[in-house]
Amino acid sequence: MKRKLQFLKTLLVAVGLSVGASDAWAVDVPTPVYYQNFESASTTVGSAGSNFGITGATLTGDGAIQTGDPLFGQYYQNIANATDETTGSCGSNYLTIATDAFSTLKSANATSMTVSFWVNPYFANTKTNMKISAGSMMWGDMFCARGDGTVVNTDLAFLETRISCDTYCNANYAPSSFYYDSNDGTYRSSAWLTDGSSFANSWHHVAIVYCLEGTNNVIKHYRDGVLVRTDTKANGGSTGTSMTHMDILDLFTKFEIGGNSKLFGDSDNALAYDEIAIYGSELSAEQIEKIIDTKLGYTTVTYDVDALSAVGNLTLSASRSAREKNWDLFVPTNCDAFCGKIVFQNNDTWNIDTDGLGQSNVSSGRHFALLDMNEGDKLAITYKDADGSAAATFKTRNVGAFASLADYSAITSGTEYTVSSGIAMFEIRYGVRISEIKFKTTATETMTAPTISSVANGAARTVTITAGASSIKSGATTYYTTDGTDPTSASTVYSAPFDVDATCTVKAISISNSSAETASTVTSQLINLDQVDTPTATLTAVDGINRTITFACATDGATLYYSTDNGDTYTAGTSLVISANTAIIVKAVKNASEAVSEVCNFNAGTTIDLLAPTVTHSAANQYTISNDQSSLLLSPTATVHYQIDGGAEQTSTETSIVIPISENGTLTYWLTATGYGSTASTDLDMYTTVPLATVTTIDLCTSNSNAWASRGVAIDGLADYYKYVSAENATSPVVSDGVFAATFSNGTDGNSTWRMQQTYAGTKNQNSAEKIAILGLKKDQVVRVMCDIAPTVNANATVFEPNTYSGNYSFKVSADGNVLLDIAKNTVIKKVYVEQSTVSATIPSSTYGTIASAYALDCANLPGGVTAYKVSSLSASSVTLEQVTEAVAPGTGLILSGTAGTYCIPVVASGTDISATNKLKAAVTAYDCTANEVYILKGGEFHLVNAASTVPAGKAYLLASDFPGGAPSLNFVFGGETTGINSVETHEAQNGAFYNLNGQRVAAPGKGLYIVNGKKVIIK
Repeated sequence: MKRKLQFLKTLLVAVGLSVGASDAWAVDVPTPVYYQNFESASTTVGSAGSNFGITGATLTGDGAIQTGDPLFGQYYQNIANATDETTGSCGSNYLTIATDAFSTLKSANATSMTVSFWVNPYFANTKTNMKISAGSMMWGDMFCARGDGTVVNTDLAFLETRISCDTYCNANYAPSSFYYDSNDGTYRSSAWLTDGSSFANSWHHVAIVYCLEGTNNVIKHYRDGVLVRTDTKANGGSTGTSMTHMDILDLFTKFEIGGNSKLFGDSDNALAYDEIAIYGSELSAEQIEKIIDTKLGYTTVTYDVDALSAVGNLTLSASRSAREKNWDLFVPTNCDAFCGKIVFQNNDTWNIDTDGLGQSNVSSGRHFALLDMNEGDKLAITYKDADGSAAATFKTRNVGAFASLADYSAITSGTEYTVSSGIAMFEIRYGVRISEIKFKTTATETMTAPTISSVANGAARTVTITAGASSIKSGATTYYTTDGTDPTSASTVYSAPFDVDATCTVKAISISNSSAETASTVTSQLINLDQVDTPTATLTAVDGINRTITFACATDGATLYYSTDNGDTYTAGTSLVISANTAIIVKAVKNASEAVSEVCNFNAGTTIDLLAPTVTHSAANQYTISNDQSSLLLSPTATVHYQIDGGAEQTSTETSIVIPISENGTLTYWLTATGYGSTASTDLDMYTTVPLATVTTIDLCTSNSNAWASRGVAIDGLADYYKYVSAENATSPVVSDGVFAATFSNGTDGNSTWRMQQTYAGTKNQNSAEKIAILGLKKDQVVRVMCDIAPTVNANATVFEPNTYSGNYSFKVSADGNVLLDIAKNTVIKKVYVEQSTVSATIPSSTYGTIASAYALDCANLPGGVTAYKVSSLSASSVTLEQVTEAVAPGTGLILSGTAGTYCIPVVASGTDISATNKLKAAVTAYDCTANEVYILKGGEFHLVNAASTVPAGKAYLLASDFPGGAPSLNFVFGGETTGINSVETHEAQNGAFYNLNGQRVAAPGKGLYIVNGKKVIIK
């Protein structure tokens, strides 16, 4: 009964009756010229001649007023006691209702009319379907309009005088359905009225439109809001001439429901009927849909995407609004029309243009969803498919979201689907453009009231109205008046703040954009030009323990006062400096009006210290200082002070400062800001890493293989990649050039758990938590894993925090050997790489220095301008150098030449042992000179060191015993006095010439480095 009353209220609104705030509803269904819902009818079982208390009604044969339907209340049941339709013989059981509706339409020269009613194929007393005997071929009219009860048996007369939905029962039908006959001798196999699963669900709406289109009579048949048939007869009118109105109305004085098929002699039906209405116009499909939705309790919200083309690219919020599987969904912040109901996957570009809503990713689908769906809600999406492959371009993406669809089901454009509950999610492919999204819900819609505020604007006041909100997120339109009358949908639409220049009362109402057009209550606000706006107290400055509080009022000409004793006394002023916690009340006065603020509490008396910055190794050879003070009071702008190795102080007020580095060093940094406590000076050791171009990489993104790898077996089709991957339990790693290898663990059960898959852009751990081992590493090397879920260390590494950033997780090797990482289920690994370690070497101002490392050094990839040499031979008067251009084994001593500075020499896994041809010795650790006389390179010359001295770790040296004849008798360094080499070894070049390092011939070589007979020689 409740829903019937709701429908009646809608009709009352349509005819302009007063129902309070609901007057604002923009109901678009016209008032019927006749309406019968049987609520006032007598429930006495009828007999022939009964009228059930309905004016103009006469019962022929069997029929009754039934009660207790949960949706429709009272209704009329034709052949009330029948158990089989064949008991209702031709024209024996029907209800006739005489009405002047037809003459009313004729007087108005109507050119169209619509008959609307609800039918139910269940017997009220048995709750079972109406049946017909097998083998019979019988039809039963639902509705007939008549004059004197006779019919001329011609096609034209049939269409003019017998307005029927032409819906029949067919002996060959499935027992639960009515079938539809096209009236052309073809019996359809599609359901006309499909019964529901319960008595309350079995009502169906029928609408028949009779109209003139040009000179033609046209009859349109709607079933549950869908146009299913159109009949057209040319040369309209009973005389065959053109008509200016429906002269058929001359014949009509009454209508009959339930039968009286005198023309064909067919059986009367046993349908239930309710809410019979005749409209004096052609109802549109939208109006018919609204009648149905209102009756069934559905509220419809339509998002007309085509009308939003000016939005362009959607701007998606930074916070997650929903989650389905592994995809975050985000609310568009520049499209209020979606009301937070429609959300999107936040990658690639979503846009709305003249073609509708779509996304620009050409390689794969993207997802959008509707939130807060309820069980029984209905959803229809209208779209255009660019490539015509509907099944491949628009699919569901959440199992259980629809009662009738499973995950990955194709969505048909415009088709209405019933939602189970929760999130309705879809996958949309490139080229698909959505033009309309429509959902219907049985949830009751409520509207919050709008709010009205105003501020002084010179002599006027600016009024701002904030719209109310719909509980089902349908959006709302707000209307307002300034003359004190209650607003309706015919009032002014609020679109932006407006000024009033005289005292007045502003009233506002918000009406939902749903089919229910639910209205809020009316908000009323007196706008008084003499009023004083409530003043404010705002903290505007910080200075040590002090705070500055500033007072303001939007009313022009208002004088400000403040009180610190709870309003007992006031002092004129616009600001106040406090040094302790203080409660303040502000008063604004203008003429005879005043306004007082609430009590405002402010804290002071302590110094606010700046937040310490964070420093991250944000990329290779690059650090970033992040300085975010936004969470502090007044969000101060801090100045970053920093030095590198105690050098010149540099400053910046940027929140992110990038510092490129080319060598290891110490970063010292601190922050200052006026009025705030500075941060302590902090030192951080900085280190270099080689560019990504020189790291060893396993690229897991380039293969198209979808094959799985069984435990200890290569992934099919990965010949170019598997060389970096070790089979599980292999005795030795499978490596390329002895550089690097990784083991992917498949667990202990032998299941296939890893695969290379293009669609996931990497190698995916499909089943459970497993491991990956990075093999053959050196201590302090850095391993990076690019993946979507952070791995954790299982063995032999530590998290390398300064080098970890989103999607790129770094680990520092604890000792030579293998690193083992735990990988979470469903992790997608895109790339694994190892940054080569480096050792630091310094070339002094003399342009020569030495290096000795416990690791193999890559002399083939030295920093620019640096050259490495070995000492290939010694004599009593000279040292001969020879360039090294290959990787050398750990413990190799080398001389480095180049511009003065500190350089990072790359480390490799292994190198060539050149000790047999190199006279330089390596002090990997500090070398005690007590037992041997030792020469070290100093100032570009080799000097004998004191026997009690040590050679520093990381330096190279020469043993005196390696010179011919033992320790040379040359004058080296003694007691700090430099004499250098005092004689020159004679070299005869094959062409009789010396050459400098630039290849230029030198006629009279002096001190320096020369090329003689293909060797480099130092002459002192």
